[in-house]
Amino acid sequence: MLKNAYIKNPTNLITKTLYLGSTSNIQEYILAIRETVEKYDLNQLFKDSTAIEVYFKEVIFNIKNIVKLE
Repeated sequence: MLKNAYIKNPTNLITKTLYLGSTSNIQEYILAIRETVEKYDLNQLFKDSTAIEVYFKEVIFNIKNIVKLE
């Protein structure tokens, strides 16, 4: 499903980041996270507390900290 969403809209950074996270292309995934973090305030982007928003925010925050994007 992520692959189809990415193919339909490859310029959407959130879709791109989530799709690349499901692949083995780590370098592109890190670049996509960097772009996403630079473009969006993740607390605003995922401002509600639904399970899916909490999950995606934690994934992006954890990866951001692991690769020391800031």
